[in-house]
Amino acid sequence: MTNKTSNVVDSGSSSIKKLSVLSVVLMIFPVVFSFNNSAVAFYKMGYASIIWYILGGLAFFLPLMFIIAEYAFSFRNSEGGLQTWISNSKGNFFGFVTVLMFYFAQVFWMVSFSTTRIWIPLSYMILGRDATSALSILGLNSTQTIGLLSIAFIVGITYFATRGFNKVSMFAKIGGISCITINIVLFSSALLIAALKLFKGEPLLAEQIKNVQTFIIPPNENVANIFSIIGFMSFATFAYAGPEVFGNLANKTKTENTFSKGILISLIFITIGYSASIFLWGFVQNSLQMNQNPAINFGNVLYNSMANLGTGLGKAFGFDPGLSQNIFGSLFARATGLAIFFTVFGAFFAEIYAPLQAVLCGAPKGLFPEFLNKKNKANMTQNAMWCQALIICSLIAIISFGGKSAKAFYDLILLMANVSQTCHYIFIFLAFPAFRRNSNLNHSYKIFKSDLTATVAAYIGLAVVLIANIITIIEPIMTKAEGALSKAMFMAGGPFLFISITILIYKNYEKKSKINLHIK
Repeated sequence: MTNKTSNVVDSGSSSIKKLSVLSVVLMIFPVVFSFNNSAVAFYKMGYASIIWYILGGLAFFLPLMFIIAEYAFSFRNSEGGLQTWISNSKGNFFGFVTVLMFYFAQVFWMVSFSTTRIWIPLSYMILGRDATSALSILGLNSTQTIGLLSIAFIVGITYFATRGFNKVSMFAKIGGISCITINIVLFSSALLIAALKLFKGEPLLAEQIKNVQTFIIPPNENVANIFSIIGFMSFATFAYAGPEVFGNLANKTKTENTFSKGILISLIFITIGYSASIFLWGFVQNSLQMNQNPAINFGNVLYNSMANLGTGLGKAFGFDPGLSQNIFGSLFARATGLAIFFTVFGAFFAEIYAPLQAVLCGAPKGLFPEFLNKKNKANMTQNAMWCQALIICSLIAIISFGGKSAKAFYDLILLMANVSQTCHYIFIFLAFPAFRRNSNLNHSYKIFKSDLTATVAAYIGLAVVLIANIITIIEPIMTKAEGALSKAMFMAGGPFLFISITILIYKNYEKKSKINLHIK
C-alpha cells in the first residue's frame, strides 16, 4: 500500500464561488494557449509547423489532459494537486521530488515573465511599439526601471491573490477572456479578408501552398534541415504545457462533470486553435519575407503579424495601403498589446497560487513549518505566498541591479530551469500506470476504459517528453550555437541539481520525523 499524504481537505468553504465549465475553460486557456506561439511558429517554419502542432497535440496534450482528469477526480477533495497524485501513486518521496522540482522551475518562469513578457505588450498597448529598452524612472536605466516595476507587479498580484480564491479565479478568467478575444479577432478578420479577396478575384493566400511539401519543409532555407525541424518538435510539444497547474480545481467546480467538460473543451479548442491560427497567418503575410526583414524577431513577431492583419483588412476593404497600415495596422498592434497584457496578467494569478498550493497542501504533515501552512480568513496560505513573493522579488532585484555578473549567473540558472520545468511530466506519465493499478484509490471516473490503454497512453506521452527534452538539450550543439556545449551541459545538469536539493530537503524531514517519533 502506498503512502498517503495527510493534508486532504474539504472541498472548500461555502464562501468560495464554485467554478462553471466556462470558468474552467477561461482559467486553463491563457496558461496553456499562447497566442504568441502560433505567430512564432509561422515566422520560423511557415505551414510546415502545423504538422508538429498536430502531432504534439495528439501524442502529448491529449493523453496528458485525460490523465490529469483521472488524477483530479480520484483526489477531488485534496488541494495538493500534482504532489497528491504522485505521492498516492508512487509514494511521498517520489511526489515531493516531482512537485518541488516543478516549483523551482515555476519560480524562475515567474521571474522571467515578470521582467519581460508583461511590459512589452503594455508598451505596444500604450505607444504602439516596444519602448522598454528606453524606459527610465528617476534616472535609472531600463533594466533597473523594469526591475522596480516587476517587483511592484509581483507585490500587487500577491496582495490580491491572498484576498481569496475568488480573486484568483476572477483575474485568471479576465486573462482567459482576453486570450479568447484576440483569437476571435484573428479568426474573424482573416476569414473576412479571405471572403473579400475571393469576391474581388484576388489570390487568397500570401503564403502560397505549392504542394504537400509546403506542410513538411519550411520555406526558409536556414531552418530547412533535419536538425532545425526536429528541434522545432520540442517547441511545438511544450506549447501545450501547463494544464497540470489546474489539477486542484476539481474540488472547486460545481459538479463532477464540470471539471471534465472544462478539460475536454479546452483540449479541443487549444489543439485546433494552434493549427488553425498558424494557417490563418498565411492569409496576410509570407513567412519567407518576414524572415528576410531584419526588424522582425521572436520578441515582436506577434505584434508585426497583427499589424499585418489589420493592414490586410484595411486593404481588403479598399483603403489606401498607407492609411491601412497607419490606422488599421497600428490599431491591431495596440489591441494585441492590450489582450496579451491581460492574458499574461491573468496567467500570473493562476501561477502565483496553484503551484505553491501543490507544494504545501500535498506535502506530508510536518515537512514544512506550520507558519507556511497557516491560512488566513480567506482560506489562503498568505504567509507562504508572501514568502514566495519575497523570493521572486529578491531574484528580480539581483538581476536588475547586480550588473553583468548577476545577469550572467541568472542566465545560467534559467538554462538549468529550461528542461527542469518539463521534467515533472515524466513523473506524471510514469506514475499513471501505478495509479491505475492501486485498488485503494478512487477510480469511479475513468476516461481510459482499460489499464492497458491507460498504460499505452502514459508511455506514449512519456516517450514524447523524453525525446523533446533530449532534443532541447542537444539542439545548441546541432545548430552550432555560441557556447553550445556549456548550454547543453547546464540544461542537462539543471534537473539533477534541483532533484538533489529536493532529496536533501526530504531526507532532512525524514531524519527529523524519526527523532520526533523517538522522543515521543
